[in-house]
Amino acid sequence: MTKHKRDILACFAGEHLLSASELVDRLGLDPSTVYRNLERFVADGVLRKVHLDGREAQYERAEHAHGHFVCDGCRSVEVVELPSSLKKLAPRGTHPTSLDLTFHGSCTRCA
Repeated sequence: MTKHKRDILACFAGEHLLSASELVDRLGLDPSTVYRNLERFVADGVLRKVHLDGREAQYERAEHAHGHFVCDGCRSVEVVELPSSLKKLAPRGTHPTSLDLTFHGSCTRCA
């Protein structure tokens, strides 16, 4: 694994969601290098690309299925753990490969 790939993945150790521009700023890498590596990580199933409310695409580790809660007031994002049984709601005979679930509302600070 290249140094750039290691550096990009290391950023996700302490962060939940990061955008490509945040990684460019943090690591000082060329944007094309960051985007190319992010897309490779997504294709390999290491990272997941997340689109929340028209924001710049963000990336997160693709370790387990979970949803997100987006506060309509302060725009904060929190992870929502989902029961593994949720995939059973898919139509019979299908084989879901991913699940995207986003809750919206007011967080505890804004409520």
